[in-house]
Amino acid sequence: IGTGTAAKSVAFLTGGGTQSTNERMRIDGNGLVGIGTNAPGQKLETMNGNVLLNNNNNTSAELRVAEPSTSGTNYTAFKAQAQAANVTYTLPNADGINGQSLSTDGSGNLSWSSAGVGVAQMVRKTADESVISSTVLQDDDHLSIPVVANGVYQVEVLLKITSSSGGGGGIKVAINTPAGSTVNVLSEVNINDNHHWTRAWLTSSASVCAENTIDITKSPAALMNGIVTVGATAGVIKLQWAQNSSNTDPSTLVAPSFLKITRIQ
Repeated sequence: IGTGTAAKSVAFLTGGGTQSTNERMRIDGNGLVGIGTNAPGQKLETMNGNVLLNNNNNTSAELRVAEPSTSGTNYTAFKAQAQAANVTYTLPNADGINGQSLSTDGSGNLSWSSAGVGVAQMVRKTADESVISSTVLQDDDHLSIPVVANGVYQVEVLLKITSSSGGGGGIKVAINTPAGSTVNVLSEVNINDNHHWTRAWLTSSASVCAENTIDITKSPAALMNGIVTVGATAGVIKLQWAQNSSNTDPSTLVAPSFLKITRIQ
C-alpha cells in the first residue's frame, strides 16, 4: 500500500457513507499519522478520543520514553498496578516554582505545592556571600524556600557572620514573605559582644534586626525563630540582608549558614 513517489496521503475508511464522515485514520504525505483527524501535526495524533494500553496477560503495559540516543538505550516508563477503581489525574495549568512538587486533592486534581504538614525543608549557604557599601536589603543567594498559600510555617535561621577587617558596616537582617502573610519571628543579632544580643520582633517583610561593627573575635552570629502564616498568595520565604551602615569593608554571611522551615498547618 503506498502512493509511490507522489506526496499523497493514505486514508483508511470503515462503514458506508462518504470519506468526510467515515475516515478513521490517515497517514499524510509527510508520514504523520492521524486517528480521528485528517491533518495530524505530530508523528501520531489522536482527536476526540482516549489512548488505552491494554493487556490480557496480567501484566500492565508501559508508556516508555527513551533517553537521548547518544546516552544509551535506557528509558523511563509509567505503568499501572492493581486498582479498585479508575484513576484520572488532571495536571495543573502552569508550571510551579523551584522546589515544589505535585500533590493531589484526593480526587485526582494535581497542583504544585511545597512540603506537607510536619515536613521540614532546609537550605544552607554553599558559599560565602559579601555585601560592600550597601544598606539596601537584598535576597540571599541561597536561603529561599517555596511555600503554599494559607500554610503556616515555623521558621528557623542561623547565620554565621564575619568581615575582612573592622566590619564597620555591621549587618541588618529581615525575613521576606509572600504578600498578605502574617509574620511573627524573633531575631537576635550579636556581632560585637559575647554577652549582648540585639533582639527585634520581625512582624513584616519590612522589619529588620541590626547591629553595627562586626567584631570577628566575638563569634558574630544571628538567630531567628518564629511563625509565618502565609495568606492567599503562595511564594517563597527568604532571608534578606544588607549592611546596617554603608562601608567599604565587606559584611559577609558564611557557609554553612542555613534557613529551615517546617509546615505546621
